[in-house]
Amino acid sequence: MNQDKIIEEIIKGIVDFKIIPFFGAGMSKGCGALDWGEIIRELNKELATESEDYLKVAQEYEDKFGRDKLISKLEGVCKLSVLDSSALNNHLKILSMNPPIVYTTNYDNAIEEASNLLRKKYRKIVDLNDIVNSAHGEKQIIKFHGDFSNPESIVFTQGDYDKRLEIEKYHLDVLFRSHLLGKSVLFLGYGFGDINIDYIFQKHSELYGNSNLPKSYIVSFSKNEKKEAELKGKNVTTLFLESVEEFNNLIDNINSKVFNKSFNLEIDKFFKPLPSEVLTSYNIDNLLTYVKAGIHSNKEKVDKIRQTIEGKTIPSDVEQKLYKLFNIVFIGDFHDDLKEAFLISFPYVEFKDFKYILNLCFDIIALTENPKFILDLSSDNWGSDALMIIERKVSQIFKESIDARKFNCGLIIGYLEAMIFEDKNIGIKQVYRLFDALENCGYSELDEIGYAYSEKEKAQEVLELYFEKYDSSLKARFLRKGIFGRRIPTIMEISEELKKSIPKNM
Repeated sequence: MNQDKIIEEIIKGIVDFKIIPFFGAGMSKGCGALDWGEIIRELNKELATESEDYLKVAQEYEDKFGRDKLISKLEGVCKLSVLDSSALNNHLKILSMNPPIVYTTNYDNAIEEASNLLRKKYRKIVDLNDIVNSAHGEKQIIKFHGDFSNPESIVFTQGDYDKRLEIEKYHLDVLFRSHLLGKSVLFLGYGFGDINIDYIFQKHSELYGNSNLPKSYIVSFSKNEKKEAELKGKNVTTLFLESVEEFNNLIDNINSKVFNKSFNLEIDKFFKPLPSEVLTSYNIDNLLTYVKAGIHSNKEKVDKIRQTIEGKTIPSDVEQKLYKLFNIVFIGDFHDDLKEAFLISFPYVEFKDFKYILNLCFDIIALTENPKFILDLSSDNWGSDALMIIERKVSQIFKESIDARKFNCGLIIGYLEAMIFEDKNIGIKQVYRLFDALENCGYSELDEIGYAYSEKEKAQEVLELYFEKYDSSLKARFLRKGIFGRRIPTIMEISEELKKSIPKNM
């Protein structure tokens, strides 16, 4: 097959999360790691032999010096001399493509260090407990031949491999076989000489047939037609490269193209309408129980509120129940953080019945009694401005038209009138914010407001009562700005008018 076509298949597989990278010893060479042959030669020095049978040498070392000495020796020779971004360049490029699963037969910690450098969280899988305790969807680095954190997991000797060939029993082999049923594998820095992996592929070919399994890939530096044919018989395609430099260029090329394709895919997803989950009556009951419970932190409750209700499809028979939940929180004895969470979620909730929106708008205006829900630029903690949230929701409904301005003005004046009717005193800071909102909505430019105030004089009577009730600074500020359609002139303007009336010869 054409090499460019193979590379394109690999790129597409990575973008679609259908390829699992599998790191061999060659991937850690740039960090100063020894390959398997070099490790065996280190063991031969102590054994005083020249045998090149890797498994037999490893077994002989264990038999002569014991398991503990073998593991200690391995840990010493496998210790990496360099673990920086330059040495881990290829590791970083591959992990930056966000593979959810990475396998390795290496004992070193190069992959783990690369994930730390990228601040990408991966769970290291070494034994059965790691598999059992792994959360659903959690990214994994699977140490296929073990890790020094668990010496019993190390696979190195003939005896270790004999145990591993009982693949029906060993948990990591079962895991790998399950991954092979739906994913391709990309072997990197690997000679495919591992009898355990070789046997697994052979077994899969026999059990399921190549046509029913995804194609896997191996990058090789040695041209061997016989080996390539053997691998092809196990549904593994060989990509031949001539040098390490060519390998580095390949990783660069794949990384760049995956980045471009992934970015374009995200853009396409962004402009597609997303399917919306349906909010159920049970969701609302559970959410109310959750926010009332004393066992959760406010942060956990805030996250749960927004996660549960934002952007959901609301069936008509659930609307009233959701409205009551908002109402209970807004007017009830709940922490400000929880009220703020519902406040921020309000624009993202699509009520179909307008009366629920109207009633909640009045509840939200009432939140301005609490300074936390009034924008204060002089404070380090601005909080969430309740009136801005209302303006945002109203603009969604009326599409920024003049009706939106009228509706906002009607809401504010209606609230102020209700406070007069109920004989409630409201703080000067709240009054200032409500009057500011009227100004921002262009109250003075409106000929009429509509709703309960078909004649603007009725609305102005309400505002006059507040000017009479509160200090002169309120009156001076807002009358000067012309919020009533009339304006108090400044001293300078009065002076200029007086000058015009003075005879020129004086």
